[in-house]
Amino acid sequence: MEKSDRCAVLPAGNLGWNDVGSWDSLFEVIQADANGNILLHARHVGLNTKNSLIYSTDPSRLIVTIGMQNVIIVDTGDAVLICPRGESQKVKELVTYLKEHQLTPFL
Repeated sequence: MEKSDRCAVLPAGNLGWNDVGSWDSLFEVIQADANGNILLHARHVGLNTKNSLIYSTDPSRLIVTIGMQNVIIVDTGDAVLICPRGESQKVKELVTYLKEHQLTPFL
């Protein structure tokens, strides 16, 4: 902030904070549907699919699940990540693996 003699500070109260640092953390900030699923840009048909996150960069692509519970599915067009909820923080390990095996185009 530049020097000024016309500044004021106001109390902001409790603004709250949520560090969305993994796919799992989205369950804390996005309202799930009646089955506990979160759909982000995804066209999804699910039979007995519950408490899962389905994300796609291509909303015209259909993602179909049967009997899936507590999973995270991320479709980026050139790669698909499927993992149990609670394991998505391991993406950092996966990034290291992809770099070590010359698979960086998929990052």
